[in-house]
Amino acid sequence: MTTLYWFNQIETLDRSWVGDEAFHLSQLYRGGYPVVEGFVINNQIFQEFLASVAKTSSLLADFPSSSLYLDVDNPRSLQFVALQSRQAIMETPFQSLVWDDCWQASQTLASSTLMVRASPLSLMASQDMGGIFPAQICSNSPESLEWAIKKVWSSVFSAKSLLFCDRSGIKLEKIPFTVLVHPLNPAIASGTAYLAGDHLTLKATWGEDLSILKGEVDPDEYHLNLVHSCLNLRKLGHKRYGYRLSTAHHTTFLEGYVLSQTEQENFVLNDLFLQQFSELGQKLTSFSDEPLLFEWTIPDIDTTLSSSISIHRLHPAFVVHLTDLSIEIKDNKVIKGISASRGLANAPIYHLSNDYQAIPPQHILVADRISPQLLTWLRNAAGIVLEEGGMTSHAAILAREVGIPALVGVQAARQRLHSGDIMTIDGNKGQIYPFKGVKQELTDPAFIQKTIASPVIATQLRVNMSQPTFLTEIKRLPIDGIGLIRSELMLLDLFQEKSLDQWLTYHAEQLKAHLIELIGQFVVHFKDSPVFYRSLDLKKENSFPFSQGTSAYLVDSRFFEIELQALRYWQARGYHQIHLILPLVRGVEEFCFCQNWVKKVGLDQIETFQLWIMAEVPSAIFLLEDYIQAGLQGIAIGTNDLTQFLLGINRETSWESDPKISHHPALMKALEQIIKQAKKHQIPCSICGQLPVHSPDLIEKFIRWGIDAISVESASVEGVYQAIATAERKILLDFVRQNNPLDIEKL
Repeated sequence: MTTLYWFNQIETLDRSWVGDEAFHLSQLYRGGYPVVEGFVINNQIFQEFLASVAKTSSLLADFPSSSLYLDVDNPRSLQFVALQSRQAIMETPFQSLVWDDCWQASQTLASSTLMVRASPLSLMASQDMGGIFPAQICSNSPESLEWAIKKVWSSVFSAKSLLFCDRSGIKLEKIPFTVLVHPLNPAIASGTAYLAGDHLTLKATWGEDLSILKGEVDPDEYHLNLVHSCLNLRKLGHKRYGYRLSTAHHTTFLEGYVLSQTEQENFVLNDLFLQQFSELGQKLTSFSDEPLLFEWTIPDIDTTLSSSISIHRLHPAFVVHLTDLSIEIKDNKVIKGISASRGLANAPIYHLSNDYQAIPPQHILVADRISPQLLTWLRNAAGIVLEEGGMTSHAAILAREVGIPALVGVQAARQRLHSGDIMTIDGNKGQIYPFKGVKQELTDPAFIQKTIASPVIATQLRVNMSQPTFLTEIKRLPIDGIGLIRSELMLLDLFQEKSLDQWLTYHAEQLKAHLIELIGQFVVHFKDSPVFYRSLDLKKENSFPFSQGTSAYLVDSRFFEIELQALRYWQARGYHQIHLILPLVRGVEEFCFCQNWVKKVGLDQIETFQLWIMAEVPSAIFLLEDYIQAGLQGIAIGTNDLTQFLLGINRETSWESDPKISHHPALMKALEQIIKQAKKHQIPCSICGQLPVHSPDLIEKFIRWGIDAISVESASVEGVYQAIATAERKILLDFVRQNNPLDIEKL
C-alpha cells in the first residue's frame, strides 16, 4: 500500500484512499491549474497509527478494532477521555518507515512553513464539520512536522469531535479523513471564490484569510460575469486587521497586525488580478458543471505558474453553505457568527446609531461594535449582533451577565439584517435567522436553570458581577462569594445620566449616595461571603489603556476617595467581608498612593480587610515581591487584559478559542510565575477572566501551581465547577498512585 500520494500522482482508483478534495485538487494540478503542490497521508496510515497507540494506552485498548466506549452525555467523562486520548496520540512515536516517507516528502516542498490539515472523505464531507478538525501550521522540520500531523490526528478525539461523531452516528474507529500537507508562503492577499454557472463571486482581504474565517473583517466582494468578461459588482469591505506569516516561529506562525490606512481604504484586487480570476473562472467551468468553492492566495513570492493566483483548498458544492456566507443567506436564510452569550430570542432588528436615546426595548441590536456609552442599553435588549468584538469584549461580558443572547464576528451584519425584520437569534448555536412564527421559549440565564449537585471542591469558586438584578438567583449557585464587582459596568446608568466630571463637580454627595446604595446591594446579599470590589477603571474610547487604572487616580483622586468612603460606610455597619482590588496597577508607587488613601479613610482598621491588585499588565510579573513588601495582601489575575498586553492582542477580537493564544508558552510561564510567587509569600491568588472558561484543561495546571480561587461569570459557573472537580480528583489520584497505589479504589 502506498504511504503518501502526491497531487501529480493520484489516479481515479486512488480516490477512495485520498478523498474527494485531494482527488479534485490532483485533477486540477495535473490539468495545469494553479494549485499549490502537496501530498496526502491516507486514512489507512492513521488507522495503523491508532492501533500502535492502543498497545500503550489502556484507555484505547482494543481500539480501533472495536468502538471506544464513551458516555458523551457525561461532560466529565467526555473531557477526561478526550484529554487522555489526545495525550496518548501525541506521546506515541511514528513508525520509522512511515515517518521517513513523510519527512523526505516535506523536504521537496519549497517552503520553510507547512500547512497540515484534515481533509474529509465523502461521508464526513456531507456533515457539518465546521471547526472540528483545525488545521495546523508548522515549520518544515522533522519535530515540528511530526507534532503537526499527530495534532491533526488527535483532533479526532477532541470533546467536540467525539460528540459530533456520536450525534452523527459515525463509528469513531472508522472515522474517514486524510491529512493534506502543502507549503504555506507569505501572501499579499487571500480569500474565497464561488463559481456557479457563468458567475464568479470573490471575497478578498489583505494577508492570510484567517481574518475572514474568524469574522474579524468584512472582506471586499466582487461579482464577475464570465460570459461577458465584465465586473457586475465591486464592493469595498471593512478591513482593519490582517494576518501574516511571522518570522519568529518560536512564538507563533501567524501574527495579527492592524492594516494601514491605505490598505483599509483600497480594494484588494486590481484590474489585473480580476482579469486573471476571470480567465481562471472560464477554465474552471470546463472542469466541472457543479458549483465550486475554493480558497485562494496571491503569494508574495516569485512563481512559475502562468497566474499569480494559487488555489490551496477546495470545498465540495454540497457544503458550500458551511463556508460561504453570502450563499448561505440566499439558500438557507441563516447567518452565522461567534456565540458570545447563550440564549434564544425572537425580536425585531434595530440598527444602532449615534442617537442612542431612541433605542427601543426588546429589539435585537445590530452594530459594528458597541461603545461604552451604549452598554447600559443592553439590559433592555432582546439580543445583540456585532460585526466586531470577541468573547472578552465588554459588550459580551455584559450580555452574559444580563442573560441575553449575543453573536460577535458576524460579517456585514448591518448590510444583511434589516431594521424591523423579526428574526430569531440563537446564542447556543451562533446563528440568526428569520422568525418562523412558532412560539419558542426564551432561554433564561444559565444560572437560573438549575443548581449544581457535584462533589465538594477545595478551590474556591466565585462569581464576577456588575448588575445587582440577578443577585437572588446567583446566590443559589455553589459559589464562595463575589470575586469581582466590575464597577465600570455597575455605574453605566449613572454615567449615562451625567459624565463623571459633572458628577464630581456639581453632585459629589449625590454620587456618593448612589454608590453606597449600589455597593450595599452586593454586600447585604453576600454578608457571609467575601465581596471583592474593583475600583473604577473607566476606559475611554481611542485612548491608550495605560492612561486608565490607578494611574488616573494620581491625576484626579476624587472618585477613588468616594469609592473608599462608600466601602467604609458598609464596613462600619458590620460588613467586614468587603475587600478592594486596584485595577491596572503599573508600579509600586501607584499601589502605595492608593494604600495611603485606604489608610486615610480608615478601611485598614478592620483586621480582615484585604487590599489586592489586578495582575493585568506584565509589570506585575516582575514586581510582585515588591508589591508584597509594600503591603499587598492578595492578587487577582485578569487574564483578559494580561493576555492582550503580554501578547499584543486586541481583547475585542476573538482569540479565546485559539490554543496558540490561550496556551501560549509566554502566557503560561507568566501565570505560573505569578501563582507560585503568591503561594511562596502566602498571599491569596485568584484568576478573574475568561481563560478558565474557554480552556478548562488549564484549570488543572492552575491548581497544581497553587491557585486559591477562580472567579467567572455566572453563566460559566456550572462548567468551571465541574472542571475544578475533575482536575482536583485527577490530582488526588496522581498523589495516591505515587504514594499509596493500594488506596486508589477507595476514592
